[in-house]
Order: sequence, then C-alpha cells, then structure tokens
Amino acid sequence: MYPSDKTTSGISQIARLLSDATNTVSVAKAHLLLGLEAEERQDWEGAAEYYLRIVKSAPADDMLRYFGHNNRAYSLIQLERFDEAEAHCRAAIEVDAARHHAYKNLGLACEALGRPTEASTCFLDAVCRNAADKRAWLHLQQLLAKNSDLLAQSPDLAASVAAVREFYKAQAQRERVSGD
Repeated sequence: MYPSDKTTSGISQIARLLSDATNTVSVAKAHLLLGLEAEERQDWEGAAEYYLRIVKSAPADDMLRYFGHNNRAYSLIQLERFDEAEAHCRAAIEVDAARHHAYKNLGLACEALGRPTEASTCFLDAVCRNAADKRAWLHLQQLLAKNSDLLAQSPDLAASVAAVREFYKAQAQRERVSGD
C-alpha cells in the first residue's frame, strides 16, 4: 500500500490522524497525506478521491480546503477531466485567492479546454502571486509558443508578459552579481 521509502512514523501519523473520525481537520490532514502519496505513485484516480474526501468534509482549516480543491484539480488535469478541474480551481481561489497554485492549474485547464487567452491570464496571475515558482511562467511560455498571435491580439497581455520577462531578467542579473 505504501512505497518503500514511506517510514513507519509516516504510516503511524496517518493512522493517528484517522483515529478520530469526528475531527474533520485531522481526517482531512490524513487524506491530504494519502493524496500526496498517491500522486507520488502517479495514482491520479486515488489522489483525486482522497482530495475529494477533503472537499466533502469541508474542514474548518482554510489551507486544507484550498489544497483539497487545488490538488483535486491537479489530479483531474492528469486524468484529462478539465471541466471538473476548472470548477475545483475556482473553488480553491474562492477559499484563498492569494495562493498561486490554483491559478496555474486553472491555466492548464483553460488551455486544455481551448481557451488560450484565459489560460494566459491565469498563468500571469500565478506568476504575480509567486514569481519564485517558475512553473506558471514556463507554462505561459509554452502557451505563447503554440499561440503566437495571443500577444498581438492583446496589448495588455503583451505588456504584462514583457514586464514579467524584465522582472526575471533583472532577477537573473542580480543573482549573477551576488554570485561573484
């Protein structure tokens, strides 16, 4: 049931969290851990199910509700269930609009659903919320490479992309200077 690198203490932690079924926060934490473990095995159906359990239990902890929706969305994207993923991304954003993960995943869902303009906006939103996590920026670059007309269609998008590009160039320059 668990990969070989799973420690006994990790298994006992999950068992302890599940021991009090009336504590929705503890049970949600256990399901989050189980979902992450399923992701490691690339068991997307299993991960999606664990995250759905978090969503259904609606724990009082905002972070758990956010990651229940966001991680379920990511798992659904892996399963190519993009409409469902989009709904969970939007629910995660409702819980916590300051986090970047759900915007990135919403971008992936929108791109797969044939809405590249909306996807580009979502990727930019993710970058603006956490520029250190460059995955959204990389997804945006790939999207723009596949849809070369996007920047020409939207001067606002072009300006935003240029600003982010300049930010990353300046950051790289600072890192080179401080690395000497």
